[in-house]
Amino acid sequence: MISHEYRRNKISLDEPPLQPRLQIFGVRPPAKAEDHQDKTKMGKFSNELRKAHMDNVRLEMSQQQLKSDIKAVQEDINLYLNYLDDKMDLLAGALGIQEFK
Repeated sequence: MISHEYRRNKISLDEPPLQPRLQIFGVRPPAKAEDHQDKTKMGKFSNELRKAHMDNVRLEMSQQQLKSDIKAVQEDINLYLNYLDDKMDLLAGALGIQEFK
């Protein structure tokens, strides 16, 4: 059963929902530091310096990654060479070669 109170306050589906109407006059959002950086010579220099620094940081990170990759490959090669040495020693022993090294 629907009460009379509900029927009186019922909102039609055809009507758009109520939206708050907030308008603030005379207030500007604060400017970002980046907005004013390029307007002066020092700002331009600072911006270029920051870009160069970030490029340098990215380059160092890339070089460190390459160095660690090279170390991993070198360790794999060393393990493989040790494996080959062991197999060659085993083969030399099986063939009866005395002074193989």
